[in-house]
Amino acid sequence: MGPYMPAPIDQMPSRGPDKDDDTKGETNQDEDDSSSDDEIGPSLPGARGSAADEEAAAQRRLASRVQTAEDKITRDEWMLVPPEHGDWTSKVDPTKIRSRKFQTGKGARAPTAKGGDNSLWMETAADKAKRVADEVMGVRRPANETGEDEDPKAKAARMEAQETQRRIEEYNTKNRGKSLMEEHSKSKDRKEEDDPSKRAFDREKDIVGSSKKIGLQQKKQMLERAADFGSRFSKGSYL
Repeated sequence: MGPYMPAPIDQMPSRGPDKDDDTKGETNQDEDDSSSDDEIGPSLPGARGSAADEEAAAQRRLASRVQTAEDKITRDEWMLVPPEHGDWTSKVDPTKIRSRKFQTGKGARAPTAKGGDNSLWMETAADKAKRVADEVMGVRRPANETGEDEDPKAKAARMEAQETQRRIEEYNTKNRGKSLMEEHSKSKDRKEEDDPSKRAFDREKDIVGSSKKIGLQQKKQMLERAADFGSRFSKGSYL
C-alpha cells in the first residue's frame, strides 16, 4: 500500500518530456475551451470561404450596375435637337422675347429673324456662364442682338414697329391727362397735408382763410338768419 519508491538517481532519465507535453497539451486545450466559451454568435469563415463570398458579392455588384445602366432614362430626340427654321417653335425663341406691351403694325406679327444661334437650345449652365462673361467682356456679340444677315423685310418691319411704338408713347405723354389713380393720390396727399388735427393752430388757415371763401351773398343770408334766431324760441305755459 502507498506510493512506490522512486528509482535510483543514476537510473532516472535526465528529463521528463512526456509529462511536460501532456501538461502543456492539457493547458492549451483548457485555454481553447475557455476562449471558445467566451465567443457569442457564429464564428468567422475561413480563408477559402471568404474568397468565395467576396467573388459572389463582386458579381452581384456588377450585375446591379449593368441593370442600372440599362434602366437609365433616355430623352426623346425632339427634346435634344433644336427646332428647324419655319417651325412654329421658331416663333418662341427664348433669346428674342419681346417686351410685354401691346404691339401694333406689321412688326407685331412678323416672325423672328432667320439664321439664329441654335446652340442656345442645348447649352449647359457652364456654357451659359461662359457666354454671358464673353458678352460682358465684348468677346462675342450678345445672343439677342440682331445679326448682319437679318432678312431685310423682317428688319424693316421691326424698325417700323419700334417707330410706331415710340410715336404712340410720345402722343400719350403729351395729349393724355393723368389717370384717375394719380389724381386721387394727389388729392389725398393734399388733404393729409392740410389736416388741422395734425398741426398747430394757424389763424391764416383756420379763420382768415375760411372767411375769404364766403361771399357777400352768403354773409347776408347768415345775418338774416341770425336776426330771426330769437323767434324760434317761445315761453312755456304752465297748467
